[in-house]
Amino acid sequence: MPVSPSNEGMVLVMGVTGAGKSYFVNKLKEGSTVEGATLTSCTSVCQIVETYVGDTKVAVVDCPGFDDTKRSDTEILSVISELVTAQYHMGMKLWGIVFLHRITDVRFQGSTQNVLSLFQQLVGDDALSNVVLVTTQWGRVTHVDMPDAINREQQLRDEYWREMLDKNSMTRRFDDSRASAEGIIALLIGRDNVVLRLQKELVDEKKALGKTAAGLMLGPKVDKKLKASKDDVKRLRAELQKKPNNTRRLRIQREILEAEERIAKGESDEARLGKKVGVDLIDKLKRVDWTQGLKIALSVLGFAVTIVSLVLGGGQGGAF
Repeated sequence: MPVSPSNEGMVLVMGVTGAGKSYFVNKLKEGSTVEGATLTSCTSVCQIVETYVGDTKVAVVDCPGFDDTKRSDTEILSVISELVTAQYHMGMKLWGIVFLHRITDVRFQGSTQNVLSLFQQLVGDDALSNVVLVTTQWGRVTHVDMPDAINREQQLRDEYWREMLDKNSMTRRFDDSRASAEGIIALLIGRDNVVLRLQKELVDEKKALGKTAAGLMLGPKVDKKLKASKDDVKRLRAELQKKPNNTRRLRIQREILEAEERIAKGESDEARLGKKVGVDLIDKLKRVDWTQGLKIALSVLGFAVTIVSLVLGGGQGGAF
């Protein structure tokens, strides 16, 4: 593995779409990332905020959210896998992951559980001690609703997060302030470098994304949706052969187009799962000039990233 000359470390900010990842990062630096007010993700690429905490340089990464209305979990996993594979190849330290969850969610839905399981497979047991599980949107909890919110927080700790907490993950509240965001990041800065299970599988074991623990969770879902969409097209085309009236014919044609779009997305996801990300990056890494900094390095590797710099804790900032 090549070693970057930088002593910079990285912290990933992850969670479902709408958990407040961009809002969290923007509390470190106002306007550094694009925020959304809906459950549609505004983060289509990994957005990186570079900062100093004291004399320590850290790159805080706003990752695209899972369970998005427009992008599949496979596409999101692919984006994240390419970044963390590049980071691992570079030799840049990964200090940990901040995983956000809305405390305002009254129920822990099945999709949320699926994302949490996917996250655990991505991270792996050995890296869970470098994870901070963070509840967000406490500012939206009224005085009347506070007891219920506290009960939900306890349920997260006792039930849904129990396995990770038993493996030394940490938990904190994010109270919407800059001090709170800085304090959460500070929990991870300077910790021993951690290697995610996904990184070991993609780089060390040279697996295709679909053969990793996280990818194996998504593969059957991709196959099932793809088959269903192809069956839909076959059924709808058979209906067209029956010469329906004009209104019905137009509706069937529209449904066929929609099904074909789903097929195209499914085939794209299949291609992503078949990609050996760790192997594909090797040749690109030979062209990287590490002295040009993180932004130039990632650009050479083909990543679309947004990078800004800021200062925390009295250190010296500036462009990298």
